[in-house]
Amino acid sequence: LWGPGDTAGLRAVDTPAGRLGGLICWEHWNPLARQALHDSGEDVHVATWSAVVGVNGMHQQASRCYAFEARCHVLAAGQLMRASALPAELEPSPATIDGPD
Repeated sequence: LWGPGDTAGLRAVDTPAGRLGGLICWEHWNPLARQALHDSGEDVHVATWSAVVGVNGMHQQASRCYAFEARCHVLAAGQLMRASALPAELEPSPATIDGPD
């Protein structure tokens, strides 16, 4: 969990898979947050996107740009839920539903 302040706590951590770092959603548009993780030597970046509906692949483009900029692997994950859990006011569409439920 990130909080206000400098980037002292924003760094990659050692794991058996290499140095792992991550940002959520719109944190990827913050150049100082990205640079802090780049400087900490990320090998793998986890890019979590809380909602990817209706952004026309913008999250995929941002994740690819991050991989190029950081020279690391990126695991990009978007929100996943059952179609039956969608609120009634949201109409399912082919862009939002992948699978029978």
